[in-house]
Amino acid sequence: MNLLPAQTQPRDLFNWIFPPLVQAKLDEFCTYWNQHIIRLQPEKEMPSGHAPADALAHPGLFGGLHCGIQVPADALRDLRDALSEEVGPRDSHLLWVTPEFDGVATEIFAGLTFNKYNHSGEQLGGICGDGAGS
Repeated sequence: MNLLPAQTQPRDLFNWIFPPLVQAKLDEFCTYWNQHIIRLQPEKEMPSGHAPADALAHPGLFGGLHCGIQVPADALRDLRDALSEEVGPRDSHLLWVTPEFDGVATEIFAGLTFNKYNHSGEQLGGICGDGAGS
């Protein structure tokens, strides 16, 4: 049963699968990088010997200044409302596929069988539709 035009399926399928995977890995790396400890270098003027996230959260502890600007929530809401009126709702600009394709792909994905281990007990990371492993 072909629910969508054939020419859109490869592109839409790619866009449905890969951007969320890439974004998840980028988020994972960002968390790792902001939490890693910079080696101690006493001769440096810039902070060292701590995680970058610590310096951002508590700049005064590392000889820095907090230069953040508090933006009132109502100002953000007004800006988002103005932008929505001008260019459309925010969610429509974050879509990689049409809502129709997303619905069909999500339904098919929910029906797939996932097998966590192959026949020799090794853990798998893929989809095994027949449950037989790799």
